[in-house]
Amino acid sequence: MKCYFAHLRQTKNRAIPALVCAAVLAASGALAQAVDYEEAPQRTADIGNRTIVDAPTSYTLPRGAFDIDFTVYSNGGLIAASNIGLSNYLMIGVSYGADAVFAQEDPAYNPAIEFNVKWRLTEESPTMPGLALGFSSQGNGAYLSDYGRYTYKSKGFYGVMSKAISITGYAWTFHAGANYSTEREQNVGRDKTPNLYGGLTTALRQNLSMAWEYDFALNDNKGVAPYGKGRGYLNAAIKWVYFDNLQLEFTLRNLLENRREAESFERGFKIVYLEYF
Repeated sequence: MKCYFAHLRQTKNRAIPALVCAAVLAASGALAQAVDYEEAPQRTADIGNRTIVDAPTSYTLPRGAFDIDFTVYSNGGLIAASNIGLSNYLMIGVSYGADAVFAQEDPAYNPAIEFNVKWRLTEESPTMPGLALGFSSQGNGAYLSDYGRYTYKSKGFYGVMSKAISITGYAWTFHAGANYSTEREQNVGRDKTPNLYGGLTTALRQNLSMAWEYDFALNDNKGVAPYGKGRGYLNAAIKWVYFDNLQLEFTLRNLLENRREAESFERGFKIVYLEYF
């Protein structure tokens, strides 16, 4: 087994312990080998990267597997999540978070528990990508109560494809998706445009991999705070498989400094623990 990581959020006036957990495994070791589709369904599709950095891929947890995931973001925020593989094609999860958990101030808890469901439609083949449909109400970063949204909007309803290609003996996995967020800003109008995203994951060595993702942020470009500047969001992560079922992930978000109030890109950290029932 190999492992992975994930994400965070906030609530009103009560200290509900940051809940659950989450996230994956996948395969820095698997990525370090040429793609073999006789074995790939177990390494790449069944237990592959479920997220690029924040955005979902087409991969799900196998039946009977669950993950626990903690994401630490700027201002000491924390999101805890957990996902369960109900079958090799269907995964569900819950998450909850708060801002300023690791800070000298009272935490600002997210207003609700969020939910995630992903249905993998097809497995990869030598000629076809893997396809999945899903829904996620968990955004990233602090929850902005004045605007009724997360700093980085949740994906909402989405469809995504993933395809691993062997290049010089390494597996390079490409991802592309479209989504429609259900988050609606209050007081500043509603930016409800459908959105696009894409990304790449590959290995640096057997237990170390790198991921890049770009979110076009077509639904986040109104031109005033907390909207972006129209550059989109470029994120990156280095994922280190520390133990067989424990992965540590160092993340960089908003590398293009798209957020109007941001003075620099955001540094973060994720932990993902994977186990089976």
